[in-house]
Amino acid sequence: MKAIGLFGGSFDPPHIGHILNITAVINSVWVDEVWLAPTGRHRFKQTMASAEHRRRMVEIMRAENFGAGAPVRIDTTELDKPDTPSTTIDLVEELQRRHSDHTFLVIIGADLIEQIPSWQRGLELLASTPFLVLPRLGCQLPDPLPNGMRVVHSNYQTDVSSSTVRDLIAKGKNLGGLIPTGVIAYIERHGLYKR
Repeated sequence: MKAIGLFGGSFDPPHIGHILNITAVINSVWVDEVWLAPTGRHRFKQTMASAEHRRRMVEIMRAENFGAGAPVRIDTTELDKPDTPSTTIDLVEELQRRHSDHTFLVIIGADLIEQIPSWQRGLELLASTPFLVLPRLGCQLPDPLPNGMRVVHSNYQTDVSSSTVRDLIAKGKNLGGLIPTGVIAYIERHGLYKR
């Protein structure tokens, strides 16, 4: 049975924080592959770029930073239904139906642990699905961790967020080192995140 780390998010746009976290999970003992699952319609916040733009940016990030042979793939289940709000439990259940020979582990930042009970069927998700937790700068991990959660240790942590990157883009600031160069070129070509 293959263990899949499921990394959901808006990726609006993808940035160095995503790359470092994906790398930490790939290099952990917990998974065989990481599947990136961009949200279609986020339940709690509005995405700034369209589903298609975010799909392309994630594809560029994956190709540029991980290459063809890396155990990283993109799952478009949520992007393919942009009118339905994304929920983690619906995605996990759908993927488990399609891939009964895989085990899915949901990847989250430590800052999200306390929010899970407020998610759609969050307590059910906690009871039925293993989680991989990535430490975040300035965020204390609970001790003990909830059952079914494992910490992915990483020597690299950052507090870069997509909202910070969007703000820098809107102000015309330099993005070098924060997002892949191919993603920067894509954003500039399509005029994304301008005020």
